[in-house]
Amino acid sequence: MHNDSKKVIGIAWYRKEQWILLRQIIEKPNDIEKTYEEWLYNAMEFKRTMGTSGLIIEEVDIDIPDVITWSKKQNKPINSKSISEYVANKLKEKDTH
Repeated sequence: MHNDSKKVIGIAWYRKEQWILLRQIIEKPNDIEKTYEEWLYNAMEFKRTMGTSGLIIEEVDIDIPDVITWSKKQNKPINSKSISEYVANKLKEKDTH
Protein backbone atom coordinates (compact mmCIF):
# COMPACT_ATOMS: atom_id res chain seq x y z
CA MET A 1 0.00 0.00 0.00
CA HIS A 2 1.26 3.48 -0.85
CA ASN A 3 1.80 6.16 1.75
CA ASP A 4 -1.41 8.23 1.74
CA SER A 5 0.44 11.52 2.26
CA LYS A 6 1.85 11.34 -1.25
CA LYS A 7 -0.33 11.35 -4.36
CA VAL A 8 0.48 8.53 -6.74
CA ILE A 9 -0.10 9.01 -10.46
CA GLY A 10 0.15 6.09 -12.84
CA ILE A 11 1.69 6.63 -16.23
CA ALA A 12 1.17 4.22 -19.09
CA TRP A 13 4.58 2.73 -19.86
CA TYR A 14 4.54 1.34 -23.37
CA ARG A 15 6.82 -1.32 -24.79
CA LYS A 16 8.97 -0.28 -27.75
CA GLU A 17 8.22 -3.47 -29.66
CA GLN A 18 4.44 -2.84 -29.33
CA TRP A 19 4.41 0.83 -30.40
CA ILE A 20 3.36 0.13 -34.01
CA LEU A 21 0.59 -2.18 -32.77
CA LEU A 22 -0.65 0.55 -30.41
CA ARG A 23 -0.79 3.06 -33.27
CA GLN A 24 -2.75 0.53 -35.34
CA ILE A 25 -5.40 -0.21 -32.73
CA ILE A 26 -5.87 3.12 -30.95
CA GLU A 27 -9.02 5.02 -31.93
CA LYS A 28 -7.19 8.24 -32.89
CA PRO A 29 -3.53 7.54 -33.76
CA ASN A 30 -2.86 11.27 -34.14
CA ASP A 31 -3.58 11.69 -30.41
CA ILE A 32 -0.29 9.94 -29.59
CA GLU A 33 3.27 10.46 -30.72
CA LYS A 34 4.29 9.05 -34.09
CA THR A 35 7.34 7.24 -32.70
CA TYR A 36 8.20 5.41 -29.52
CA GLU A 37 11.23 7.65 -29.09
CA GLU A 38 9.04 10.78 -29.15
CA TRP A 39 6.69 9.22 -26.63
CA LEU A 40 9.57 8.14 -24.37
CA TYR A 41 11.07 11.64 -24.38
CA ASN A 42 7.69 13.17 -23.46
CA ALA A 43 7.04 10.52 -20.79
CA MET A 44 10.42 11.15 -19.18
CA GLU A 45 9.78 14.91 -19.21
CA PHE A 46 6.36 14.33 -17.62
CA LYS A 47 7.91 12.18 -14.90
CA ARG A 48 10.64 14.75 -14.22
CA THR A 49 8.20 17.67 -14.10
CA MET A 50 5.58 15.92 -11.98
CA GLY A 51 8.20 14.38 -9.70
CA THR A 52 9.45 17.84 -8.71
CA SER A 53 5.94 18.74 -7.54
CA GLY A 54 6.04 16.01 -4.90
CA LEU A 55 3.87 13.50 -6.73
CA ILE A 56 4.89 9.87 -7.00
CA ILE A 57 4.85 8.79 -10.63
CA GLU A 58 4.46 5.07 -11.07
CA GLU A 59 5.16 3.44 -14.42
CA VAL A 60 2.46 0.92 -15.32
CA ASP A 61 3.61 -1.63 -17.88
CA ILE A 62 1.26 -1.67 -20.85
CA ASP A 63 0.84 -4.89 -22.77
CA ILE A 64 -1.21 -4.02 -25.86
CA PRO A 65 -2.87 -7.48 -26.26
CA ASP A 66 -3.97 -7.18 -22.60
CA VAL A 67 -5.35 -3.67 -23.29
CA ILE A 68 -7.30 -5.04 -26.27
CA THR A 69 -8.79 -7.84 -24.13
CA TRP A 70 -9.60 -5.45 -21.27
CA SER A 71 -11.24 -2.92 -23.62
CA LYS A 72 -13.43 -5.61 -25.19
CA LYS A 73 -14.54 -6.85 -21.75
CA GLN A 74 -15.31 -3.28 -20.68
CA ASN A 75 -17.00 -2.56 -24.02
CA LYS A 76 -14.80 0.51 -24.46
CA PRO A 77 -12.97 1.88 -27.48
CA ILE A 78 -9.19 1.90 -27.28
CA ASN A 79 -8.26 5.53 -26.75
CA SER A 80 -6.34 7.75 -24.34
CA LYS A 81 -9.25 7.84 -21.87
CA SER A 82 -9.73 4.06 -21.70
CA ILE A 83 -5.97 3.48 -21.43
CA SER A 84 -5.93 5.88 -18.47
CA GLU A 85 -8.71 3.80 -16.87
CA TYR A 86 -6.68 0.64 -17.57
CA VAL A 87 -3.67 2.23 -15.85
CA ALA A 88 -5.78 3.24 -12.82
CA ASN A 89 -7.14 -0.32 -12.54
CA LYS A 90 -3.64 -1.79 -12.72
CA LEU A 91 -2.51 0.54 -9.91
CA LYS A 92 -5.50 -0.48 -7.77
CA GLU A 93 -4.75 -4.18 -8.38
CA LYS A 94 -1.15 -3.63 -7.38
CA ASP A 95 -2.17 -1.83 -4.18
CA THR A 96 -4.47 -4.67 -3.12
CA HIS A 97 -1.80 -7.36 -3.57
